[in-house]
Amino acid sequence: MAKNNPNQITSSWLAQLESVFVILKPITDEQFTVIDLVKSSTDPNYLQKLEAQLQQAKQRAEEADLIKTEFIQNIQHSIRTPFSGVWGLTNILGNYPLTYCRNEIYNHSLYNKKYKEDIKMTVCIAAICELGIVGISDRMVTTGDIEFEHSASKIVQLTPTIIAMIAGNDSFQIEVLQRLNKYISLEERKALSVENIVNLYMSSKEAIENKKIEQNILRPLGLSYEKLSDNYIPLIKHDVHNYQRFDIPATAIIIAGIDNEGDHIYTISKYYGDHINHVNCHDRIGFAAIGIGGRHASSQLMLSNYSSMCNFSEALLLTYNAKKRSEIAPGVGSNTDMILVQDSGCIVIDQKIVSDLNKIYKEVIKKESNIQLSAKIKVDSYIKNILEKSYEKTASPTK
Repeated sequence: MAKNNPNQITSSWLAQLESVFVILKPITDEQFTVIDLVKSSTDPNYLQKLEAQLQQAKQRAEEADLIKTEFIQNIQHSIRTPFSGVWGLTNILGNYPLTYCRNEIYNHSLYNKKYKEDIKMTVCIAAICELGIVGISDRMVTTGDIEFEHSASKIVQLTPTIIAMIAGNDSFQIEVLQRLNKYISLEERKALSVENIVNLYMSSKEAIENKKIEQNILRPLGLSYEKLSDNYIPLIKHDVHNYQRFDIPATAIIIAGIDNEGDHIYTISKYYGDHINHVNCHDRIGFAAIGIGGRHASSQLMLSNYSSMCNFSEALLLTYNAKKRSEIAPGVGSNTDMILVQDSGCIVIDQKIVSDLNKIYKEVIKKESNIQLSAKIKVDSYIKNILEKSYEKTASPTK
């Protein structure tokens, strides 16, 4: 073929490119300069085929990228987690004396071994409303490594207008409550405020803890709290501190009631690895929840805009709804007990009412599922339309 001007060749082929996609094969001279273009084949469907191949290649690339990302994330986590522990222990070894380091390493390993005991398999909720305080709880009980749903209610009436709901090691909590009842005389039950009960509970818990410390640490050394002198205190202080952190069970309790100052809700919690009890008042918020399902219940009440101004009907519905939704947490029981605390006394909510609330809850869940399904269908249709329009715009020939 005779040599032609490349510009003329290109121009002559542009007319054909408007009507059909052409595969062009370049012809070069000895200096690899393009001197001509030869039409090797024509295929009106070639563009569509090429686009399909590109889409397949793009999909395979995206899938490969996703697999690579997940693999790297897993590898990073698998490497980062043990290295974080090694780094932390290295810092301890480098900054503190060997005796302290040995004790801290032991404590960290003990903490990891017994951390699961801090998970309080239950949910308890208290909420202030216009009529008083609504209390609701499951019946899940934890005793050592055993968890089961007990036949008895976990809502304990301490005075005519004050209740307690417990989470954590049941045996330990019952022992504390038994001592608490000894502190409360029959004559002064009606006069005690909610804050008085909280302080008495703290004293009772401290007495039980000291009793266990004496049995397990002091007596083996031939000591007792009465015989403990100042000379021995520095020697056993570290052992006592560790016993409080790792051998006293993790517990939580709600103490709620009505006194002369109004409605009150308190929570008292001790976390595993901690040597102190955390006391919080929830009067301003208007509700509180404890146990492994506590976060689920609190979140649900917040989403429901719960406040202490809710009437009794709203309080029943919203607290029951919060309890049922918290059952998604592992270890929350399905059985439910409810109580209403008023300034005139406590009223246990009949199980028939609880059963009716459960029927209402199931209807609500069914309606929510239907709404979610309808919304999903609409979103799927919307996305499909967007993709179709995008494909049509991409596939249309460019003028």
